[in-house]
This record gives sequence, C-alpha cells and structure tokens, in this order.
Amino acid sequence: MSRFIFIEWTSDYFFYFIDHVEGGDTPSVYIPRLVESKLQNRVKLERTETEKCIFSLAEGENAQQVLDDLNEALAPIAGDGLQVRLEDEEFEAFMAQIDELLESLEEEDEEETKQDTPTEEENAAKEAEERARPFAAASSLFTSAGSGFRPGKKSAPAPSRTETPDSGEKKSIEKRYGELLAEFQPRLDDLVGAPEFVDLIKETLHLAASLSGKLAVMLEYRQYLLAVDAGYDVGACMDILVDALRETGAFGGRSLAVKRFNFPSPRDKQAVDCITEYLHKPHYGELILLDIRLWMDSLRSEDFRHICRIIQSCDKTAFVFWVPFVDKPTMASLEAAISDVLDLRSVSIPPLAYADIRLIAERYLASFDMSMTDEAWDVFRLLIRKEQADGTFWSTSSVKKVCRDMVIHKLVSLLDPDKRSLVELADVQDICPVETEARSSVEMLDDLVGIDEIRAQIQGIISQIIAHRQHPELGAPCLHMRFTGNPGTGKTTVARILGKMLKEKGVLRIGEFFERSRHDLVGQYIGETAPRTAAVCRDAYGSVLFIDEAYALWHEDIGGKDFGKEALTTLIAEMENHRDDLIVILAGYTDEMDELMKGNSGLESRIPFEIKFRNYTRDELYQIFCKFASKVLPCDEDLWPEAKRYFDAMPEAMINSKEFANARFVRNLYERTWAKAALRQQLEGKEELRLTKIDFAKAIMDPEFTCEQSSGKRPVGFSKK
Repeated sequence: MSRFIFIEWTSDYFFYFIDHVEGGDTPSVYIPRLVESKLQNRVKLERTETEKCIFSLAEGENAQQVLDDLNEALAPIAGDGLQVRLEDEEFEAFMAQIDELLESLEEEDEEETKQDTPTEEENAAKEAEERARPFAAASSLFTSAGSGFRPGKKSAPAPSRTETPDSGEKKSIEKRYGELLAEFQPRLDDLVGAPEFVDLIKETLHLAASLSGKLAVMLEYRQYLLAVDAGYDVGACMDILVDALRETGAFGGRSLAVKRFNFPSPRDKQAVDCITEYLHKPHYGELILLDIRLWMDSLRSEDFRHICRIIQSCDKTAFVFWVPFVDKPTMASLEAAISDVLDLRSVSIPPLAYADIRLIAERYLASFDMSMTDEAWDVFRLLIRKEQADGTFWSTSSVKKVCRDMVIHKLVSLLDPDKRSLVELADVQDICPVETEARSSVEMLDDLVGIDEIRAQIQGIISQIIAHRQHPELGAPCLHMRFTGNPGTGKTTVARILGKMLKEKGVLRIGEFFERSRHDLVGQYIGETAPRTAAVCRDAYGSVLFIDEAYALWHEDIGGKDFGKEALTTLIAEMENHRDDLIVILAGYTDEMDELMKGNSGLESRIPFEIKFRNYTRDELYQIFCKFASKVLPCDEDLWPEAKRYFDAMPEAMINSKEFANARFVRNLYERTWAKAALRQQLEGKEELRLTKIDFAKAIMDPEFTCEQSSGKRPVGFSKK
C-alpha cells in the first residue's frame, strides 16, 4: 500500500516563516518546492494547504529512508512547530471525505445552535455528535476499491437524516446533471458508433453535478486508455472530454489544452530518453494524447513502468493512451499493464459499420444544408467500399472527404439554386465512375473466353441451390469456394459475375462484391487482427467476400508473429456462423492454395467447391485481345492478322509459366497499342483515334511485350528493318 508524508506547522511557526524566509515565501510555497528539489521523483506533491502539505511516496520507495532524507533536507528550518509523519493512503482519503462532509454541514449546524450559549459539557457532546455524523455519511457514499476510494452504491438508507443526502440535495444533483447533459447532448450525438465514449462523458458529467471542489481533485489522478482506429475524429472526442472535466472543477476548473505525442519505437535505444525528456517538460493544464501503438507488446517492461511513474508525478496534467481497436483479451491485458501504476479508465470505439458511415454522411451533408437521393446513396455505398478496398479508408475522415468532394462538385457543376442542395446520382458517378451492366450474369459469363469447364461447374452449383429450394429437407449447401490458378486467368471476373448471379437467384440478399487481401485482414499490433477480420466479414454479410492470394495468411509473419493465422481462425468462425448469409471465395496459385488447405483442416472442410482456372491458349489470348480492341475504338482490318501471328508465335514455356499474366498481359498490350495510336494521331493532326497495324507493331517492340523463343535468340513479333 502506498504511503503519504504529512508536513504540518503551527500558526506561530507560520508567522516565523514570513519574517525569516527570503522573499517572503509562505511554508505552503517554500516547503513543497524544497522537498521536491531535494527528493526529486521519489515523492509527488498531492495537496498544499495553509498549514499542511502532503506528498505520496513513489512506488518501491523505502518509507524510513525517505523520512531520514527529508529530515536532513528540512534540518535548516526545522523547529518545534514543524512536524513530519507517515500515514496510510486509505486513512487520509477517508479523512478528506470527513472534512468535506463537515464543511457541508457547517451552515446547518450554525443555524441549529442559534440558542443560549451552551455549557462546556454541552459543547463536548455536540462536538462528539458532529464527529460521528460524517463517518456514517461517508461510509454510505464511498466504497473501498483497491488502494483508494471511488464512488460506490449507497447502502440501504437508515432512518437518520444525516446518513443519506436529503431529497432536496438529490433533486439539485439531478437538475444539474440534466442541465449539463442537455448542453453536451448535441456534441454527443455527433459521436456516431462510440457508445462507450459517450458513457464516459455522461459519467464525468454526473460526477460534475455531484462532486464538490475537494472531491473533484480525485479526477486529476485518473488517466485514460482509448482503443480506436486511425481516422475516427479523436480530436472531437478529446475536446468533449476536456470540457466535461472542466465542469467537474478538476484541474482548477480550466479547459485543458489538447496535445499529442507519439512514442518512438522501444527498439530505438534512445526511445526512453526521448519520452522521459518530453514528459519532464512543464505540461500544466494539458491533456496529452500518447500514441503507444509501438509499445503494445512492451507494456510489461521496466522501461514502460518507469514512464508510467513519471506520468504519475506530472501535476495538473491528464494523459490518454491511444492504441488501435483490439479484441477484448488484448484490451484487458493493456488495461492490467497500465493500471498496475496508474488509475485508469478505458474506452473502445469499434470500426464503423455502414449504417454508422451513412449516418455520419447524412449529418455532415445536412451541415451544408444538403441531402442525397436514394440512387446517389447506392453509388455512395460502392464508393465507400472502393475506399475500403484500396487501403485508404480512414473512418470518419474518409467519409467527410467523400462528402466534401460531392458538395464541391455539385456547387461547381450546377448554378441553379433550387437544385444545389440535392446530391443526385450523376454527381456521385462523376466522382466515382460506376460501370452499369445491363446484361444478366448468364450473358456476362457466356461472353468470357476459355471458361467452358468453369461455366459447367457454376451451373452445377446453381442447380444444387435450386434443388435445395425444392427440397428443403436436404439442407442448405455450403457455398464457400476456392479459385485456383495463375494470374490473369479470370478468377476475380468470374467471382464478380457469380455474386451477381447469386443475387439474381435470390441466394444473396445484397449481392455486392468485396475484394480484400491479407493487408485488409491482418493488423500490425497484438489484438488488432481478430476485430479487423471480423469487421471485414461483417461488411460483406449478404454478399461475396473475395480474398486474393489467401495463402499469404498462412505464411509466418515477419518477426515470428502469428497474426495471419489469427486472421484465418477468425475467418473460419465467420464462414461457419454466417454460412447462410456470406460467401467467401479464397483465390491464389494452385500449389500455394493446396498448402493452405492441407495446413488448415477446418478451412478445407468448410470450402466444398474448388474451381480451377487454367492458363489461356494462344488462340484464346488472341480472342481476348480482339474483344478489348473492338469494344471501343475502330480498327483497321490488317490489325487482326498481325495480332494473330504475334500470339501464335508466343513460346510454349511462356504461356504455361506460373508467372505469366494471361488476360492481364493482353489487356496491357491493348492499352499500350491505343497509347501508340494516340501519339500517332497527335503527330499527324488527325481527329479520329483508330487502331492500326503500325500501332500494334510499335507496342510489341516495348521490352515487356518482346517475347523470346525458348532458344532465347529470336524475338517474337516485329523487328526493325
């Protein structure tokens, strides 16, 4: 149990100090300054009053040794009027509550004693009664919690009016809390998807309504642990927190200035020195947001405990430890490590669901007096999915960025004031071009080249689904799949079409397509992976979740951390628990996917379908090029035979290679061909952009398209004459 040092002096000694101390410093100024300078970080000043100052011993300090050193430091000014002693922390905390309650009853007691002057016996009896009263009241208002006292539930009310607050006081507290909550409610409403943080603010406001000035000081010892992903409006959260703390009267009733400090990596030899140097600087009246993500697996280290002890000694300063959103076991571990040294209150804000994202967007648009049509919301949803897929989604920041883009585009493109307040489909499509496909999924599948076997497999899966509808007793089939094959063989394209087909058949209620990779599922820090993977699956409920290069989850992480396998464990659970509302398709190279399945029997048993995508033949590659080339631009007739000769001459080793990009290679060649055509058109001054044999010949001369025969001597294609 921690101990407190009490230094007290009499009134006579107080006046002696005024006469003899240089500069006229009072003991309440001079003694604390002297003790802190002599004992440095071994003690921490808790409170200074007119004739008393209180220090707490740092963790691990020997009480007797500190007393000896303190007496030596005070020897030059020691006298009969100066007393130094040790007390238990709980005793002093309890006595503080008694003093507070005595003061609150002082006015009432004065009114009750407006009678004849009492005798000495009556005075003694009255004093004993007053001394007993606060003990009963304090025991009903506070319960022991660890090393100190925290607000607790009241005991059953006793008949005596002195043991519980009267109804008038309760009504006053409720009224004050209602007023504060009404003042803060609009700002709390803006904290979408953060119920735990809203509860923290309400808790703080309730303390503000019920605590007196002395008790409010207790909040100055509380620090905070905030688990939230980057991009959420943490700045707004901190602003609300400091305003709520100001209402309590803690920190002198001032609004703390919010600052931020990123902990350098613990692997940096100078990290601790850098952090220590920063914390030792004056931070009075500040709330400091500490980014400790790099320290999440080092919180049990002696270095971090040393940092926490420094934080503990910082006066009139609040600290918020920031980590990414993590699972509950990891959060509990972080709490335990920090609360070993500090008083801690933890809060988690999970990743935003789409309903939260839309609500944020609606409110943000409303702040500009704008709204959005239903058709525009459909495209907005796709735009958010695109932001999430490319790794650039930053929670509320990205949502507001998208909204600003839409608003600015609307204002620039349309000057009619009657229509400026409504974001329509065309406005969103200009920001996020969405290809509308009028064809059915069957027509789209039939248009693909070289997938006859795949088409037959998909038809078999659809037939099984139809059979289940006709015979429900057969049980719903599990539709999770794995697509195996080399790059560019159509895995992603077929997966998109399959999602559309299952939507058309009524198997999927939403039918969207979510393409994700290892980067989207696996976190960087302990405890971050499972909730991140679960959030990805949650977003894809009712749709298709396509994970490309899924075998990367099985490979050991850098540094030996097993985050990828943790993602697989979470993914397997989601596949099983939501098998009727989620289709997961894992894709990748054949050999690597086989290795993944062999190492995860639980995964293999939940994926009954494997669809194999082979490399395209030369003729199929030529057909794919023709589809690309003739889809948009006019082409000269002599282009086709030259393209046919090029693909027919491709080496066998190349088209059967594991690294060959297949249709992706063909698409790149097509894009290079029309790029050559655009340059030629510009030089010749012609208006029409048209693909010719010359454009194709120039394109295949670029190094990435100059294929060599197996002998390595003769390039395939055209050469300069």
